[in-house]
Amino acid sequence: MGLNHYLINQTIQAKMVPGHRPRFGQFGVLSLAGSMLKFQPRPKATVEFNIECDRQVFDAFLTASNGASAESVLLDPKLAARFHSTARKMGLHAPAADMNRRLINIRKNPARYKKHGIVLPRATKIEPHPSIVPRYAHVIEFSLARLHSRYGVSIDDILIDPELGTEYEMVLSAAPKLTPLEIRLAALYIRKTRYISKSREELVQSLPTEAIELAFHEVGTAAVLDVSAVPTGEGVIEVLDANKHLYISRSEDLRSAVDQITSESSLKFMANDFWQPKRENLLVRVLAGHEFLGTNVSEWQLKLISEKRPVFNWPIAA
Repeated sequence: MGLNHYLINQTIQAKMVPGHRPRFGQFGVLSLAGSMLKFQPRPKATVEFNIECDRQVFDAFLTASNGASAESVLLDPKLAARFHSTARKMGLHAPAADMNRRLINIRKNPARYKKHGIVLPRATKIEPHPSIVPRYAHVIEFSLARLHSRYGVSIDDILIDPELGTEYEMVLSAAPKLTPLEIRLAALYIRKTRYISKSREELVQSLPTEAIELAFHEVGTAAVLDVSAVPTGEGVIEVLDANKHLYISRSEDLRSAVDQITSESSLKFMANDFWQPKRENLLVRVLAGHEFLGTNVSEWQLKLISEKRPVFNWPIAA
């Protein structure tokens, strides 16, 4: 006799939401857990925010920011710590994550807060930030995908919540030359590149996946591949285990990317309680070139990630 999930749902007064069809095997467990955790009830803020609390958040930010933008609080741990400390000295004893959310709420709703005299000034301290370091792009995404599978959180959640941010910093063990600020900027880069805008949606959906899959060239397993035989220049990389897609990425330097993705530190970082990578099982495939069938490979990357749902990629959003 099967379980009547609809009756169980009514009995416990829960809410059912649509989701992807789960995949079998150890990788399917990770994906299913993440999709369920995404909809788990979130704890309410320990402080009931009102306009006066928001005003304290605003005043603390003005005092601590020294001309920086509100988004800088998400990116710079030192600035964030100064902002939280200032707010508490002003009497607002709320968790840091809640303060961050209220500040971003003020930033995203200027008209509503302007009625109460709360207007964020234009940032006067604008520093050029380094772009994501390409050689570490894969471990950045591995780390984000792991947090998504473990907690069902978004990239914004990871950047806003200091506890999640600290856990995200585990990526520094595999990317020791980066700073906490750089890996947070890298998270924004991943969010931007794993998004299909409305203007591109029709194009991406129309791309024939079967055609590009046949065009990939196998360069061997991680145990035996010759990195020097991998083409240089732009292209797309696929890493598979027993025909299951683990990771897909466009890179401006295929050879360097393959070398880094199959390095010992990267494979160690990919390991988890469900799966341990074995070099002899990891098949690497590449497609060299800026375009395929007249379409930029960055668009093909989005189509492949969306359709194949690789374990270590951040999911595509539309």
